[in-house]
Amino acid sequence: MVLPDGSNPTTSGASDDEVHDAKSNAVHALAKKIARHFPTVPVTNCTALRRDALDVTVVDVRQPDEVAVSMIPGSLTAAEFEARKNDLKDKTVVCYCTVGYRSSAYAAKLRSAGIEAKNLEGGIVRWSQKGLPLVTRKDGGEEQETKRIHVYGPTWALQPDDYEPVMFKSAFVATLKSFLPKWGGRKK
Repeated sequence: MVLPDGSNPTTSGASDDEVHDAKSNAVHALAKKIARHFPTVPVTNCTALRRDALDVTVVDVRQPDEVAVSMIPGSLTAAEFEARKNDLKDKTVVCYCTVGYRSSAYAAKLRSAGIEAKNLEGGIVRWSQKGLPLVTRKDGGEEQETKRIHVYGPTWALQPDDYEPVMFKSAFVATLKSFLPKWGGRKK
């Protein structure tokens, strides 16, 4: 495991706690960097989201391939939210992605449309680091708990050891794929 700063605590003789702390610190650093890019987007954390769960709409802005692996329980995909946006416009929206960049961009877009939107600090990776449940949706919408998490690419494979990371074979291809609809390309 190589952290975004280039270090590798697993080969340096670090204890499990030190590896956990290094991963947590890496996500925190990424979240701070993302917040600087989106200064008008407020953030919320996992504790606040769980406390306020009944008063917010949680939106997973990741690609369908990522969402198919796992998501935060009770969340909507961006497509589901867009289809129901008028019914949900009076609720605060909490957006998430892998670590927060794409969800910050989506929250900024919602805010510019007059919708109260926040970003989940650290995204689904931080959620997993807190030991909170992830689910996969079965046909019919039933949610089943899972320990798999789509981490987009190796840089963001900062999940706890008891979670199985899933990633795109090429983060570059995944990034291009995420922009296709914006550029007039294929839509799923």
